[in-house]
Amino acid sequence: MHIKFTNLFELIYEKKKILNKVNELIKKSQFVGGEEVAKFEDNFRKFVKSKYCVSLGNGTDALEIAIKSINLKKGSEIIVPVNTWISTAEAVVNNGFKLVFCDVDLNDYSICLKDLKKKINSKTRAIMPVHLYGNPADMIAIKKVIKNRNIKLIEELSLRTRENATSIE
Repeated sequence: MHIKFTNLFELIYEKKKILNKVNELIKKSQFVGGEEVAKFEDNFRKFVKSKYCVSLGNGTDALEIAIKSINLKKGSEIIVPVNTWISTAEAVVNNGFKLVFCDVDLNDYSICLKDLKKKINSKTRAIMPVHLYGNPADMIAIKKVIKNRNIKLIEELSLRTRENATSIE
């Protein structure tokens, strides 16, 4: 049985505009630092309604820095979906926290809310939902599950082409 994988190129609107911009950035070597990156960070910060945005060279660094930035106590647990890239789990372990895997919803491969409710306990200090294959996790429902609890959210936007974005709430 052949199951077609998500074709990310088909999902992209304005391909020509995007490819032209990428080519321009590469020709000018302005993809790390500089005015274009500062514009991107400001626009993305506004888009996700965040105080800060820092772009990094890879998603692994972004996740590790995101976890460090929330200053969790030793022994804290962080819940991540079981279907994700190794960097998601690696960032938790490299920061010295307990990794807790949560099942995924087989309809969209995002974190399973039913299992998430079972996994949350008194040591849970963060949840890292992964927006995978262009399918967003149900952040509204996740926020309802953790309402009035001291649990941080670290969102990972993962295209699984190794380009990632990370957001902390």
